[in-house]
Amino acid sequence: MPDERTLTAADIEALKDAMGSHTVCNLGLTADEVSMLKRFLMAFDTAAGIVGKAILTMIVLALIGMFTKGFWLSLATGIKQGSGK
Repeated sequence: MPDERTLTAADIEALKDAMGSHTVCNLGLTADEVSMLKRFLMAFDTAAGIVGKAILTMIVLALIGMFTKGFWLSLATGIKQGSGK
């Protein structure tokens, strides 16, 4: 197992300088651009998840309404007859 060592401030500065000029993947993006792109994609994923859940909930509610339509109609009829209208 290799010896452990703590990075010094000079080591961190050297890494920061090396990463600042390094391009990421074949798109020629810098680390800052990749970070911004990653945040945008995470926000888009969150928004898509919320919209997807809302649409799925509406579909489930519509299916429940379709399958229980007769129950709700008979309940409404019974309430109307019970109230004397």
